[in-house]
Amino acid sequence: MIKLLRLSCLCAFSLGLLAFSGCNTVSTVTSGSAKGYTTASFVTEARPGFTPEETQADLMIREAIKNDFESHGIKGVPPGEGQLIVNYLIIVQDKASTTAIADYYGSSTADIISAAHGKRGSVGELPRGAVVIDVIDAATSKVIYRNYTAKTLTPNATEATRRSRINEAVKAALADFFN
Repeated sequence: MIKLLRLSCLCAFSLGLLAFSGCNTVSTVTSGSAKGYTTASFVTEARPGFTPEETQADLMIREAIKNDFESHGIKGVPPGEGQLIVNYLIIVQDKASTTAIADYYGSSTADIISAAHGKRGSVGELPRGAVVIDVIDAATSKVIYRNYTAKTLTPNATEATRRSRINEAVKAALADFFN
């Protein structure tokens, strides 16, 4: 049953993964600042079990995060070498369920999903997708910034449209960190 639910969520994910439309929500959960940091390590490995479409979207998200950091003067370095560690979580929500698609968050995933599920949009706004971005101080292992952007998914969007909307979502989620 769980595998079937995960498969259906992954299918929804691949059909419209973060092909965001104009409606969006941006919310800062933990506020921190990029001031004083010059390097960051990013997720570098592909998520297990992704279809080719999901892998493509995953790569677009990672690229957008890295590009946004580098455009603000924070250089990407290999894992274990950065002052910051940056990771993210994808949440997909439809009329029946809210599912996280990542293995990074461990036990805190349930808390994030529960909060997201309790704040569902209206039926006209579903399905929705969200990207939750964490920035962790590598020296202290503490989350110094967590923010997310949620938007309505648009199935069958072109690759260029998906890339553009993913870039917009990442910039919106990280905007407060760089101000």
